[in-house]
Amino acid sequence: MTVATSEKIPPAWGTIIYMGIIHFIALFALIPSNFNWNALGIAFVLYVLTAGVGITLGFHRLVSHRSFTVPKSLEYFLVFCGTLAGQGGPLDWIGLHRIHHQYSDKQQDPHNSLKGFYWSHLGWMLCKNPANEYITRYSKDIS
Repeated sequence: MTVATSEKIPPAWGTIIYMGIIHFIALFALIPSNFNWNALGIAFVLYVLTAGVGITLGFHRLVSHRSFTVPKSLEYFLVFCGTLAGQGGPLDWIGLHRIHHQYSDKQQDPHNSLKGFYWSHLGWMLCKNPANEYITRYSKDIS
């Protein structure tokens, strides 16, 4: 009989505290005196600019995969928008994404979906992920 062992990964307290604080502060928007439709509209525009344009277009398609080319000034703007999303800097994000593509759904995948829904969507960010050691190797072309 074999015994399954799972490696206990230590928590990333800096990330946990940061995520807790920004979500706690966001709850203040639910207080009726703080709610404002204009602010909600601005939040939506900023979401599209940071997550949609910055992360999806800038970090992911442009810099991680080099799917297309743009003038350097536009590339810098798209990467800047990605940094505003609060998902870490471009070197870390792009390095981890490239590791993910090389090892999709294998043990070395930083957010392996075979470890479950929670791990693949949130848990991997809240731990000191072993893949972090290899980021520089996967992001040499942009560092």
